[in-house]
Amino acid sequence: MQQAYKFTRIVPRDSNERPRFVAVQYLTNSRTIIYDAVNTRCRTSYGVFTSDIWECVHVSLPASAGIGPSNYELADMSEQEFFRLAHGQYSSVMAKMHCTPDSPIMQDRRWEHVFEYRYDKLMGLPPALPDNNCRISSRSVSPGVYMRLRKHRKALAAAIAAREPGDVFDCLQAMLDVFGGAHTYVIERAMDAINDMDWVGDTICLTECGHLSWDNDTVTVEGEQWCQSCFEDEAVYVENRDEYMRRDNVYEHSNGCYYTYEEDEDDEDDDEDDDEPTQLMGYSTNVLRHITKDDSIKSSPFGNFLMGVELEMCSGSRSTVDNAVRDVLAQFGDDYCICKSDGSLPDDGLEIVTAPRGLAEHINRFKQWNINTSYRAWNNNRCGMHVHIDANAFSQLTLGKFLIFINTEDNKDFIRKIAGRHPAIDMQAQRYCAMDGQEQLANPKTAVKGKSNERYYMVNLANLTSAGAVRLGLPDWKFSGKYNTVELRIFRASLKKERLLAQLEFTHAAVMFVRAASYRELTGGAFVTWLKKYNVLYPHLAAWYGVAPIKKANPNATVVVSSDETVPA
Repeated sequence: MQQAYKFTRIVPRDSNERPRFVAVQYLTNSRTIIYDAVNTRCRTSYGVFTSDIWECVHVSLPASAGIGPSNYELADMSEQEFFRLAHGQYSSVMAKMHCTPDSPIMQDRRWEHVFEYRYDKLMGLPPALPDNNCRISSRSVSPGVYMRLRKHRKALAAAIAAREPGDVFDCLQAMLDVFGGAHTYVIERAMDAINDMDWVGDTICLTECGHLSWDNDTVTVEGEQWCQSCFEDEAVYVENRDEYMRRDNVYEHSNGCYYTYEEDEDDEDDDEDDDEPTQLMGYSTNVLRHITKDDSIKSSPFGNFLMGVELEMCSGSRSTVDNAVRDVLAQFGDDYCICKSDGSLPDDGLEIVTAPRGLAEHINRFKQWNINTSYRAWNNNRCGMHVHIDANAFSQLTLGKFLIFINTEDNKDFIRKIAGRHPAIDMQAQRYCAMDGQEQLANPKTAVKGKSNERYYMVNLANLTSAGAVRLGLPDWKFSGKYNTVELRIFRASLKKERLLAQLEFTHAAVMFVRAASYRELTGGAFVTWLKKYNVLYPHLAAWYGVAPIKKANPNATVVVSSDETVPA
């Protein structure tokens, strides 16, 4: 080491003052660095390849400094003298001898560790073993984390260059998944730069719950910004505050509603559902407290079955929500549905929730609905339609086939045609109805066995009761729902009658199809072939897929169903 490096003081002639400048030379390649001891920094960055110290001084220091061989002289100094002079800068100065401006951060840091170890040894300190970490924005990260960061940064740069907001969001989400809370500063710096780009459209933000979200998709809970997923899982509507709060901060009363105070025994007979059915009800309202299911239909794995519909929509403005509720209930009938608030929707949003009824009644009711032209759903990008299927309609085998049929990636274009979205293609769907892992869809048994109990999947089983889960071959400890339903969450909400009615029929038809099909034939093509035989049972769905009997239509007829959706009659 002593033979590889040379240290030279640059001091005024006839002076004993402490040297301000020191020339450090790496003799192997004649690289020379001028170190400024007063400002504790290198004046030549990564050095000059020359053995002439005065040439390096000329390149590194301004002429106004007046430093040259006429008034300054050179004097040798030992390495021990230099690292006492440089102290904490010793390792970084020496590391520059082996690096260049384009060297990876990891290489810089490794050389610094080498000289930190040498410094401790020469100073008689217990040497610390090098941790091999890298420095990013003065933060220490492991080489593995650094390499993953570099990979995701390249993908992010490509997404930005292509101006694809969805891909940009996905790259940031991948970075957040890798680094977690310990390195969110990396994500925040990237978000600040991206949000300043005018082509992004919406603002990407890191919510208080620690998740990445588009700003328009966040919800305020107790003054904090939450993502949709945490909101639906952890927030509840508080009746006496008329706002959403953390579930852990409030009390659930026997009527199923939440309040900021504990329930008195005298209040146990009170029912939250004494509200007028013509009003917008709270998110936690149980529809079955107001209206009853169709008792004439007994759901079974081999016969007909009940379904419940949740259709999210917007009234057009916040001031028209109450009018929309009255209009919807007047047309559908308060014996068929209620209207609930939903914090995941805009201020003018509401959710139509029906009682469990048969397909025929659902089609009849929605078919007769005269949709106000100010109502919106499709173009809002935050509205969906969820259909709850009575779990008794499934056996373990048919549930497994249903999961395969809906989730297999080979069917993504087929599913998207009816649903209007798909998590393999559309970012909105990724947040609200994720796909099951393709590896677990090898056969119906593995599809059921590997099924998650989380809500935001294309097929949601979180509402299964423990007994219902056991009957379908699932562990009872994972499921403790109230309603014992299988929820199909794939649909983007639409007020276009053609699509809306076809989506309702598709839900029923999909269950009937998987009952009859082999699990090796659960394809979109096989479904359409099956549908041709049963087009009379599902006329709107058959028309949607083009397998209905052709009827002569008036080409000039149109029906306007909302201000942003016009469909053929």
